[in-house]
Amino acid sequence: MVVGNGMMAQRFLAFENDENLLIFASGVSNSKETNLENFQRENKKLFEATSYCATKKIVYFSTCSIYDPTEKDSLYVKHKLKCEQIIKENCANYLICRVSNVVGKTDNPNTIISYLVSKIISGKPFQLWKKSVRNIIDIDDVYSLVSRKIQNVKGAETCLIANPFQYQVTEIVYKIEEILGKKAIFELIDKGSNFEIPINIEDKLILEKEIDFTIEPYLNKILNKYFIK
Repeated sequence: MVVGNGMMAQRFLAFENDENLLIFASGVSNSKETNLENFQRENKKLFEATSYCATKKIVYFSTCSIYDPTEKDSLYVKHKLKCEQIIKENCANYLICRVSNVVGKTDNPNTIISYLVSKIISGKPFQLWKKSVRNIIDIDDVYSLVSRKIQNVKGAETCLIANPFQYQVTEIVYKIEEILGKKAIFELIDKGSNFEIPINIEDKLILEKEIDFTIEPYLNKILNKYFIK
């Protein structure tokens, strides 16, 4: 069973008929959301989904923004932590996946790459926080890594699904400029934080062996796959 209709839900539809699994991919996708009703709606839907715990493993997509000190007090991060707690208190068989900045085919303009590409193509000015980093990962790589976890993890686990490398936002913008052949118009602001996502050594070695995450080939792949017409 798959709950949701957005990018993540669509990518995991292969599990739709799995009677032993519930993929919960519904809810707030904008990390800047401030409407409490939207958060409450997801809380209610998730709590209802925990009624399946006796017969199904629940897979829930949380966020790596939990590790960003500039986001720790945001409504989005507090909401995600609350959702994790709902699952931990009500389910014995779950997989909570703390996922970084996912890139894929989507109509959501709030994802980091979608936002930057849109601004650069349109020629509209934007602010860029020079100390900020982002952790970029292709949704197909998310699918591959989560599918492996589903197969191998028994019982309850909270895991990280992220790129082993962090990218400076300025570095991302310069790479997009190069690939698109168009200059960005931005104001560089002395803000942001460089935080680490604590991927364990074993997972990091697996990630680096299977996927070339270095910025040039990885961003090239993503941009050509989803944004270059």
